[in-house]
Amino acid sequence: MLEYNENILLLHNIIMGAGQGKVVHVPMFSMRSYETNKYDLTCDGNMNRLVSVWINVIKTYLRGPKTEKLDIRVIIPSLDDMTPQSVDFLKKIEDEAEGYLTFMYEFGYPSGGPKVIRSLNGTLELNHNLDKFLQKLEGKKVVVYEPEYVGTFVEGLKKSFNEYDYRSMTTVFWCPVSDTESTKPSFLENVRYVDRELANACDCLMVATSNQVKYFSSYNTGNLVILMDMLIDPSLSIFSFKEDKEMKDSIDKYEADGKHVIYFPFRLSDPGYRFKDVLKCLEDINSLYPIVLLYTDPNDTAKDLIPKDSNLELVKVSSNRDTYYTCISDKRCIIPYFEDVADIMHASWQEMEFYKSSVVSWDLGGLGDEKHMHRLLVDAIENS
Repeated sequence: MLEYNENILLLHNIIMGAGQGKVVHVPMFSMRSYETNKYDLTCDGNMNRLVSVWINVIKTYLRGPKTEKLDIRVIIPSLDDMTPQSVDFLKKIEDEAEGYLTFMYEFGYPSGGPKVIRSLNGTLELNHNLDKFLQKLEGKKVVVYEPEYVGTFVEGLKKSFNEYDYRSMTTVFWCPVSDTESTKPSFLENVRYVDRELANACDCLMVATSNQVKYFSSYNTGNLVILMDMLIDPSLSIFSFKEDKEMKDSIDKYEADGKHVIYFPFRLSDPGYRFKDVLKCLEDINSLYPIVLLYTDPNDTAKDLIPKDSNLELVKVSSNRDTYYTCISDKRCIIPYFEDVADIMHASWQEMEFYKSSVVSWDLGGLGDEKHMHRLLVDAIENS
């Protein structure tokens, strides 16, 4: 387990106290295929985050006095909306959680990814089913939500619950990505004002970066703020992996052929990772240093984003966990990571820190332009 985190203990104490051990969590998922529309939760950073936090909460619970039974319910997409490997992964998580965490499939979790999940119409069925479930769940409870319009519904529901039975519902707005004083992600355009309202309405705001804490300090009125910076705990057995020998052999072959291996395991369509800029830089560098670019394309967007006339050798590789961990733990794989981790933190960054991966990222203290990116990539290749 990672170094003991006092914020895990704080979350545990809220659940055991205010919720008498009962928690319902509505998460946000983003990793879906643009071709099949199915979620692949095996390579979704949001799943890594919730699993890591909840299993560490369970471990904390098992170490202490058990005055209440811990019961964590996590709402997820239906079986028809997930890949088969997702279902297998969820079963392993439930086994790891020793009966204290249960996944709930039949709530009408919207397909279509974050744009739908972050919309009012997209969450109508989910909110309706959540209402029916919470009405039947007796006693005190903690409701943890991530999608904004689930949050507005839950905060309204909390008022009626608490008028009938004082403090019967406590709410936690888990907000791992938001505006900060220096960044305004375009994908939050329609909900950034909702984030500010929820930061004030919830009983506890849970964020992932200190920049978020500073940003929301202007909008909350004294409610509890938890800096939950654990986005993955790679030491958990659920994240163990078996080395992909075929992938390892391929890396050996590329190296023997004098090629530098660049590994891009992120969504090509996510502007934060700047795939188009990375690709352009690598195409320029390729004339001096032979490069092979391995990419995973976990949401099936390569056909729209990779030009057919690229001078690079581009190879699509599996996005499964064994292949992914094999690559990030191999120092010969150079990983371009140009997201702004001070404002938007991802589980993959923490995984790569854990495995001491060969990451190329912005110099400490800020972002850079394409020229700066080019220099950093050349330096990494020359030193590999």
